[in-house]
Amino acid sequence: MTLDLPTLSVMQSFAMALAGALLFFYWAQNRRMTVLAVWGTAHLSASLGIIALTLGYALRQPLWSAAAGVFLTSQAGLMWKGARDIDRRPASYLLAFAGPAALIAAGSVPILRGVIISISMGIGVVYSLLAAATLYFGKTDRLFARWPLVGLNAVHGVGLLMGMYSTIIGSTGQDAVPALWSLFGFIYFETTVYALGTAVFAIALFKERDEAATLALARTDALTGIANRAHFLDTGERALQRCRRDGMPASVVMFDLDRFKSINDQFGHAVGDTVLQKFCEMTCAVLRPQDLFGRIGGE
Repeated sequence: MTLDLPTLSVMQSFAMALAGALLFFYWAQNRRMTVLAVWGTAHLSASLGIIALTLGYALRQPLWSAAAGVFLTSQAGLMWKGARDIDRRPASYLLAFAGPAALIAAGSVPILRGVIISISMGIGVVYSLLAAATLYFGKTDRLFARWPLVGLNAVHGVGLLMGMYSTIIGSTGQDAVPALWSLFGFIYFETTVYALGTAVFAIALFKERDEAATLALARTDALTGIANRAHFLDTGERALQRCRRDGMPASVVMFDLDRFKSINDQFGHAVGDTVLQKFCEMTCAVLRPQDLFGRIGGE
């Protein structure tokens, strides 16, 4: 049984384009979420790549197949860059497009042209697994939507690895349509889930992050960054109840900065604010993980 390549290609291309459009729609509403634009571009590039691949198979034109490889490896590179951007880690566009550049260079070498599909998929494997590792090890939050993104990129990398293995061992030809139940055939369905899944969970991640930031602002003193009065009293009450229940001791220390008013009067409130901030930084540096520190008064 062989794949109905035009039908599957239309489905894949449409899914990729839809994912890209969805990401651009949310990016247009909030331009600071540049990751959405990067990943949106990645999926639109993949959509073009699938169309080019289909034309290459149908018309037997190597140029279309070569263009498909460039578009698809560009998607992989941009997905890696977006994964870096999520945690505000620098990632150069030069590195993101190093894969497509390497593919073009390989295509110019006669001995490598016969395995160009394997090379293209190998580049995708590297970028996808790097994206999964970046999202996993770069975590600075406990947001749920991060984990599906890790899994989707990891599974995509494994899927491409299976396809690359299939082409290397010859079960799928470098220029043949894969059979439905071949190792390569899994990619047709996995890429659709990958495109739509990464779009949905990327948007969910930023929504979760905004909600967490809003909650943190409601609990935090704007000047010093420590717990505000309401959060300190609420959390402190629960901590005391836990100590009573477990029969554990609890200690409370109140600090009052001597002659603080004279600092404001003599040097201005800006200097006074700096004194409060430095005092809080020094105190936070010696706190234990279970300690609670908050500001309950104006000074």
